[in-house]
Amino acid sequence: KLVAYQREFHALRERLRVAEHRTLQRSSELNAILEQFRRAIAETNGSKDALSNFS
Repeated sequence: KLVAYQREFHALRERLRVAEHRTLQRSSELNAILEQFRRAIAETNGSKDALSNFS
């Protein structure tokens, strides 16, 4: 019985490790997307500022 519990524990620990790895990957991807949005917004704001300087 103890061996079965140990196997289950190790299997759960491995699933947790994989889930944590996927979470880190997704977090990194989302941060990259967020940075792209920030850059696009900054460029848009910069364009508006440039246009207002000419009027």
